[in-house]
Amino acid sequence: MSNSVKNIITILIAALALAGIATVIVMASITIEPAMYGKYLDASGEVTTGSFMDYDAVNIYYWGERLPVAMDNSLQGEGKDSGKYTISDVLGKLNFSLFSTAIQFNYNFGVSFYDDSKISNNQMSASKLKSVIEEYKSVETSGYVFEISNKSVQNLELSDFWGRKTVIQFDTIVFNVTASSASDWPSSIEAYIFVNENLYSTSDMPGENASSYKYYRIKFYGKTAELISTLDGIYDIDSSLVYTPPETPSEEGEENA
Repeated sequence: MSNSVKNIITILIAALALAGIATVIVMASITIEPAMYGKYLDASGEVTTGSFMDYDAVNIYYWGERLPVAMDNSLQGEGKDSGKYTISDVLGKLNFSLFSTAIQFNYNFGVSFYDDSKISNNQMSASKLKSVIEEYKSVETSGYVFEISNKSVQNLELSDFWGRKTVIQFDTIVFNVTASSASDWPSSIEAYIFVNENLYSTSDMPGENASSYKYYRIKFYGKTAELISTLDGIYDIDSSLVYTPPETPSEEGEENA
């Protein structure tokens, strides 16, 4: 092989290596934001721009207690990081790079049904969803529960594995993140979306808006480890702990008292 051919091969290899490095840098700099997820429709059915978490107010619960959020959306707690972060900062901890999805071979990020095989597998009644939300806000739920109230009702179009589509109206998003499932890599987060006013005016009883609205379990993708550690630092919480209810006096103890 002549020196000129060797030089050409060397140059090509170097060029490919540089192109690969440049690709990695570009992919690492592209940020995927769960707040911007979604395919939204306007009243005429046309696709329009929108934000999944276009919030007007955000409540955060831990073991059934709503954590303090100031009027300026800063998070005030008992920890060393109290007042250092806003709601926007904390939700930004869910963001991840396009590169991280590539090395995980996970390109299906976004908002989708929790079970993407069939739409019907994700449907739930009003009473069931109310029960889920009530349990999320109880002391029995570990981790942090987010209740995000968006500025307006949005129409989100989702499809299942077979391409069947439905449009879900929502202005409220509820999801739970726990230390036991914390990840520095994008992973799926179970969530529920609904129009708050509709949910609490809907009944499963025949003749009482029983078939007016359907509710769905969905999922979106985000990092959770930094989100949880940030909240722990703000509120002086060790979210890895498991809740143990306080002991109540036994009947025998009460009788002997």
